[in-house]
Amino acid sequence: MNSEPSPPAAGQASKLIVAIANDKFAAEEAKVQFQINSKNDLPGLIDAVKEGNGYTSDYTFPSAGDYTITIHLMYPNDHFAFTKQLRVGEET
Repeated sequence: MNSEPSPPAAGQASKLIVAIANDKFAAEEAKVQFQINSKNDLPGLIDAVKEGNGYTSDYTFPSAGDYTITIHLMYPNDHFAFTKQLRVGEET
């Protein structure tokens, strides 16, 4: 998972990006969601849209700090979840 900009800043629009490296799963349609957790804010679950061999979602982080992002990839017969830590900077 990556973000644009990298790193994201609190209060500014960013894009969360996940690339699907497995050719079999990249060719299949999936429901993808980003689960966003931090110590400072309530958890959120946002839907992603397919772009090429990956999925993206626009998101504005409400505050600076460390976030845990869990990417849920839901296929008809499979569900995968991957977790990544992301540090969000101060508002500029």
